[in-house]
Amino acid sequence: MSGFREGTRPLNRIFDWYRGDFEDAARSLKLPPGDSLLLAYVKHYADPARREDLEQLRDPDIKFFSYDWGINDRNAPAQTKDRK
Repeated sequence: MSGFREGTRPLNRIFDWYRGDFEDAARSLKLPPGDSLLLAYVKHYADPARREDLEQLRDPDIKFFSYDWGINDRNAPAQTKDRK
């Protein structure tokens, strides 16, 4: 995941659209909020290496990249161009 070295946390835009739902889930799991409930949720489900990367970063700067609608379309090309 790019951005770790620069101190940012790039997340899929779906986390932005449904942020409240993910934060509610973090609360219901009684996750420690740390720097944010959203990141607590992401850390909870991250693989161990990714979780360790997230734990080492302080003062979060979350950036959301575009959602790839093509993954929902069986007839879409394997990968779409928009990966911002």
